[in-house]
Amino acid sequence: MIKIKTIIRGIKNLWFWVPIIWHDRQYDESFLFRILGAKLKLMENYFDSEHIVIADAKSVASTLRTCRILCERLCDQEYLIMLDLVHHADNFEDFIYKLNAGQETITCNTVGYIGERWLGYEDYMKKQDIELLCKLINKHAFEWWQ
Repeated sequence: MIKIKTIIRGIKNLWFWVPIIWHDRQYDESFLFRILGAKLKLMENYFDSEHIVIADAKSVASTLRTCRILCERLCDQEYLIMLDLVHHADNFEDFIYKLNAGQETITCNTVGYIGERWLGYEDYMKKQDIELLCKLINKHAFEWWQ
């Protein structure tokens, strides 16, 4: 006989997963990270709840939170927004001043150089995030339920 709790849990799972699976596609890695991030979110909530009796549950929840955030970053791919514009503000303001004064022009080389630097930064950050995510899962996956 199926227990009522099992049916309720199944309905809650369906309610949570249907929108995620509905929007899933096979043509981009972001969908993989969206699904993995959703599972990590469920696990994070479980280990952060009052119902768990594992001694280091808060530490596990913290690790899961880090993994989930990495998945979100890999899914959203908004690394260029994370650029520290304050660090580049002096050079950028100087460039804009010279541009407005007619002392500087925007050329294909200027745009290409800036684009290469930004894309290089984006590639570097994506690689760093996926390496950390895989390292954390590799190190902790079999410890989370012990």
